[in-house]
Amino acid sequence: SLLARAIDRLPHSMREAFALRFVEQLDYPEIAVITGVSVQALHARVSRARMLLRGQLGDTVDTFWIEGRTP
Repeated sequence: SLLARAIDRLPHSMREAFALRFVEQLDYPEIAVITGVSVQALHARVSRARMLLRGQLGDTVDTFWIEGRTP
């Protein structure tokens, strides 16, 4: 899918945080334990990933995480 290809193009740190949050549906403290990254940094990475994905795919990509769907 277009979304999967766009996720694959994200920088590794953003792709990892985004996938753990929205594909694996883990919460930020769980992701912090797995990655060794602070919750605050993870929020920033996921936010940047969403902005990059939105830039590539448009606002419709928001429905994947707003509606609780996985990409």
